[in-house]
Amino acid sequence: MSSNSNNQTFDPTSHLYVHPSDGPGSVVFDKLQGSSNYRAWIRDMELSLGAKRKLGFLIGGVKRDESDPVKKSQWDSCNDMIISWNCRSVSNSIKKSIMFMGYSHQIWKHLEQRFAVTNAARKYSLNKQIYETRQNGRAIAGFCTYMRVLWEELESLAIIPPLTKMSIELSPYVHALYKQKEEHKLFQFLSGIDDTYSMQRSHMQHQAILPSVEEAYNMI
Repeated sequence: MSSNSNNQTFDPTSHLYVHPSDGPGSVVFDKLQGSSNYRAWIRDMELSLGAKRKLGFLIGGVKRDESDPVKKSQWDSCNDMIISWNCRSVSNSIKKSIMFMGYSHQIWKHLEQRFAVTNAARKYSLNKQIYETRQNGRAIAGFCTYMRVLWEELESLAIIPPLTKMSIELSPYVHALYKQKEEHKLFQFLSGIDDTYSMQRSHMQHQAILPSVEEAYNMI
């Protein structure tokens, strides 16, 4: 047994490291029910397993080392644990379709192919929800939070190339784009609130400098 293999067991930065508290019940998610909550579920999985340095098993980046028996055994233990997490985080009907798969990355790919919808379809659905959502007597805080969730998911689907350098000419353009995006959110928010707040809505629309959604929420 090599010292390098032993180190993998005790090195917290290793993908093969398993914390003593980790086990089948140590990770809890809202259960995957289908396409309706797939994006929220997969985000939970990515964050939780990324924090445990196990995301590479799901996407296939951490390979099984066939040349080292110790590492291979450690990899198998991690793989089995992740499969148990997957099985516990899906509905019973979905569980039946994955419980006999031998590798966690196969499960990940299977669920993606089965439940992921195209970006265009999800963008359309989110935009439709945003423009049709109304407060309808619910608490203003709950309505604002719900709109925030929709906006944030929609933004997460946008594929925008990163800016590597900000020039004097580019800065005002970027600022104007951001301002326009925030104005759209404000108008969507104001359109959705109940007519009880019509006076506040009218007042905000006539301000020389439009408030942010957070400022509008505090003014209601």
